[in-house]
Amino acid sequence: MDYYTLFQPVLRLHAKLGCGDRIMGRWERAQPPLRRLLATTVLSPEQRQRLQRLRAALNPRSLRQPIYQELARLLGQEVPRSAWEPAG
Repeated sequence: MDYYTLFQPVLRLHAKLGCGDRIMGRWERAQPPLRRLLATTVLSPEQRQRLQRLRAALNPRSLRQPIYQELARLLGQEVPRSAWEPAG
């Protein structure tokens, strides 16, 4: 599991509505894929507990740091960070 599966919120299309000659999308609230999975009934209680423990044990900042480092290496320049994330 990685940062994007555990922590990165994702928008999902809920419905497409026809308005005349246009099609408009209705989106669900953005949430990480793991949260969507935990909201279903497809997991056994043991699997659910294991995933919840995994998420609680990980630090999102420490998972994002290698992503930023690799992007900086690939782009040849520093990558802008979120305001809440310290540089370094």
